[in-house]
Amino acid sequence: MTCTVERRRACSRAAAAVECRDPVRHVDVLDPARSEWDTWTLEISLAARSVPPAVLRGLADHGLSVRDASPRGGGHYAAAVVE
Repeated sequence: MTCTVERRRACSRAAAAVECRDPVRHVDVLDPARSEWDTWTLEISLAARSVPPAVLRGLADHGLSVRDASPRGGGHYAAAVVE
């Protein structure tokens, strides 16, 4: 996927697919200028220590892959990028 518009849409669709999943607390779509990976990025705040399979499937279904999953502040977080 090379088009910026397609990448943004994929990230937005993935956000909609995973934001209602348990244990997702919050989802934020970051544009390339705000992302440490210089591409459209989905930051996910979790109420669990790992990314559950249902969330991973929701990301993969829209062409995203997890780049980082780690503790942050008082919870856990994952960052997924459009490949």
